[in-house]
Amino acid sequence: SCPLGWQLAGGECHPECPEGFFMSSFGCQKCHHYCRTCKGEGPLECTSCPPHYMLDGGLCMECLSSQYYDPPTQLCKPCNAACRSCSGPGPFSCTACTYPLHLDTLNNQCVPCCTQTNTHDCCSCDKDTGECHNSSPAGKRRITSEQAERANADEIEAQRLQAAQRFSAFVPITAVAVSVCVAGVIVFTLVFVILQLRSQQSQRRGYSKVPVHRYTSSPPELPSESLSDDEVLFTKT
Repeated sequence: SCPLGWQLAGGECHPECPEGFFMSSFGCQKCHHYCRTCKGEGPLECTSCPPHYMLDGGLCMECLSSQYYDPPTQLCKPCNAACRSCSGPGPFSCTACTYPLHLDTLNNQCVPCCTQTNTHDCCSCDKDTGECHNSSPAGKRRITSEQAERANADEIEAQRLQAAQRFSAFVPITAVAVSVCVAGVIVFTLVFVILQLRSQQSQRRGYSKVPVHRYTSSPPELPSESLSDDEVLFTKT
């Protein structure tokens, strides 16, 4: 048993019926093996089909031999008129041919055997089996055109790679040049700022007021001579 609200499908509990099952009164039931998904029991209740099967009125049908399966539309579509069976659209997807055409295996195209009056869009047929040889004019023309297209595509790709390489080589050079320029600007700015600061400091230190001290000179004082009476040599009489 499963928790409330969960469904049992294939022995496992799920919040809802998984792909390949449908909800019934008995829980999740497996779809018919023809169906990928379904809404009920039986082969006529399909809602989608496995790959290479087409949904038609609830029934999944395999494509006929004269049809091919188209994945984008999930439909069976008819082969080219020259093909009895095919693997895809167009005249170059044949796997078998309608009478009296023969399969040119070089390009998967149904063409007639070449004759003296018809040497284009034909193949060189084997005299015993009537089947095409691998080297047919039609196949050669198609292969030549495909080779030319591949050569053009390769040349375009080579040019694109060369351009990408040149661009990738140019980017580091540009980055280095820009870095050098930025570094030069930064160095120049620093030098300019340092010189300006030094100039301003020099102007402030260039002239300073020198203090002047004035001195007044007075005549030297002579020692006073005190003459005692005993030292008087001469007296006025």
